[in-house]
Amino acid sequence: AAAARFDGTDDFISTGSINALGTGDFTVEFFLKLSSHTAEKCLFTQGTENVFQWNWHNTAGGRFDIWVGGATQSSTYATNTSDYLHLAMTRSQGVVRLFTNGAQVNTNLSATGSIAQDILRIGALNATQQSVNGWIDEFRVSNTSKYNSNFVVPVTAFSNPTNPSNYEYWLFVNTDNIVTFRLSSSGTAENITVKATSFGALNTATWYNT
Repeated sequence: AAAARFDGTDDFISTGSINALGTGDFTVEFFLKLSSHTAEKCLFTQGTENVFQWNWHNTAGGRFDIWVGGATQSSTYATNTSDYLHLAMTRSQGVVRLFTNGAQVNTNLSATGSIAQDILRIGALNATQQSVNGWIDEFRVSNTSKYNSNFVVPVTAFSNPTNPSNYEYWLFVNTDNIVTFRLSSSGTAENITVKATSFGALNTATWYNT
């Protein structure tokens, strides 16, 4: 197995503009392993800061901070540096839930604000702030809520959506250290590969059609 490595200084992955989630349902999920717990880390952000964003913060042993279309919430959660976590944020009928390894860790958050079409950044707030020091893999954004209660963490590769009205974006890293961002829209898949030679140098990487 392989994952994208972020050095905690200036690494991030930036996509092209992805579809608007609007006020509808969604799921963002990925695997995370931190190698350092110091300072605040932006796991992902879409568009303007603090509109659609998920941070890990080292205050009081660890917490998650989320922003969803104008609503915000902090949830205490301590992580370690030895294990991968499966993290998921879902919205179903205006209710946002956070899950770690399949268990809900927040209280239900009412968040009905709209999320516009914009650039998605993974692993940092920007080129110099809140950079992740660790690994991220199997990053997926969907316009459906996949988890509304505790669940068993998926162990197989993501597959194309079977409903043509759904779209999904996901990032994975294969054993040859190729970072791929796959777009599946209206039932068809397109592979987009990051042109990067090292996971220590993902600075402002963009997605290219292949």
